[in-house]
Amino acid sequence: MARTLCEISANTIEFFRGKVWESPGYGEIELGGRGPGAKKLIQSLGLIIGEKCEYVYDFGSSVYCTVELVGIEEENCDINYPRVSEQNKKRNKYCDRCNNNGKKEVALYTVYDFEDDSVELLCEACLEEVSEDVDVSEIVY
Repeated sequence: MARTLCEISANTIEFFRGKVWESPGYGEIELGGRGPGAKKLIQSLGLIIGEKCEYVYDFGSSVYCTVELVGIEEENCDINYPRVSEQNKKRNKYCDRCNNNGKKEVALYTVYDFEDDSVELLCEACLEEVSEDVDVSEIVY
């Protein structure tokens, strides 16, 4: 069972009581489980059932997540903690070029063109049509 904030996510920048950056934080957690928030016990946060907190997950890009305390149960040795009880559905991004042609293809790459100083979201087929003077990064879903 997750007893500390660090056990929820070792890459978390910080947990916040309420909205990110608008409420007091519980302390930063650095990669590898260090930082002032890493050893903070969840039970010491004073959360009540139904209360939500947010955290920033940073792995190069920031992702904001909401965590809700839905209950307090006895630890079960047969379950891996923390467990996800509910999550948002996956939201695909779509290829800009295909979209302009009336097609709906899932974008797999973000392409930055240095010459045009432009960014496009592209599918596999459209990526093959771009020049080599671009920066390509894979979209992680």
